[in-house]
Formats: sequence, C-alpha cells, structure tokens
Amino acid sequence: MALATCIQNEGCKEATCVETKCKPSVDDCVASSAPKQGGAPLQGAAPAGSVPADLVGVWSRTAYGSTHTLTLNADCSGSFFKSIASDNAGCIQLNSTTATGNVVVAADKITVYGTDVVNVQKICSANSTRTAGSPSTQEFGFMHPDAATLVIVDAVCAKDYPDSPSSANLYCRDELTRM
Repeated sequence: MALATCIQNEGCKEATCVETKCKPSVDDCVASSAPKQGGAPLQGAAPAGSVPADLVGVWSRTAYGSTHTLTLNADCSGSFFKSIASDNAGCIQLNSTTATGNVVVAADKITVYGTDVVNVQKICSANSTRTAGSPSTQEFGFMHPDAATLVIVDAVCAKDYPDSPSSANLYCRDELTRM
C-alpha cells in the first residue's frame, strides 16, 4: 500500500521514477514479498539420496507470478527452487530461493536436504543480489498420478492448517509438470 501511495504522490509513470523517488517503499515491498523460508534447519550431514527412476527429471509450475521447480537427478541429488515476481509501474521485483543437495524419496514423501541454499533478489533495473542461505530440509508429501504429473504438498505449510485439509490443499499444494 505504501508503494502505491508513493507512486501516486510522486506521479511516477515509469520504473526510473519509482526506483529513485520511492526506493524505501520498493525495498519494503520486495522484502515483504520474499518467499517464505520453508523447511527446517538441517541437523548434521545429509543422508545418502534415493530417487526412483520414474521421478528423475525436472518438475515445475508457474502461476500468478510464482514458480516452483523440483529437480530430481538419477545420482540422487536435486534441488527445490521457488520464486515470486511482481510488476509495479514497470518495476519488476523478483525474490527466489534454491536449495540444492541430496534427495530422499520414500513411499509418500520427498525430502530435499539443501546443503547449498542461494537467495536471489532483484529490484527494478538494479543488478540482482545473491546471498547464501542456511542449510535446510524441505519436505513434501507427494502423489505421482501419471508420468507427466507430480503433485507435492509442502509439509511446513500444511502444518499451518492442521484442522483444515482443504486450506492445506489450497495453499500448500502444487501440481508440477514434467519439463
């Protein structure tokens, strides 16, 4: 709201104006729209991975400015990428996090042990900034209904809705497509 007010008060019609006259509001807006850090801190070393052959590949979904990509490699490594992008008066803002490490697939759970975590932030035309994140564990319930579809449910998100499976399904579920 503060960013929109600043843009209106300053009469900004282009990204350069927004960047120069509304920088504090842009910074606050970008910080508040950063993807929520998921998972739990990684305790100790990551276990050896295990990825079934039928799940090996890149699975992704992009909708409404948000992208989630799960990469599962035959060598049992992989990554989980999540980003959110928005456009305000021509000023594109992007926040993303990629957690890379070993992947363990169990009967109904995929766990990414992110030993290498990278956060990227880009505001308008400025260069992007990359920072190292803390090692983390990303856990997902999953279903694999067909060869082209992988449905994941973020376990940390789902814990926010213990009494409402429909809310967990709405907010925590992603239907990824094999790329």
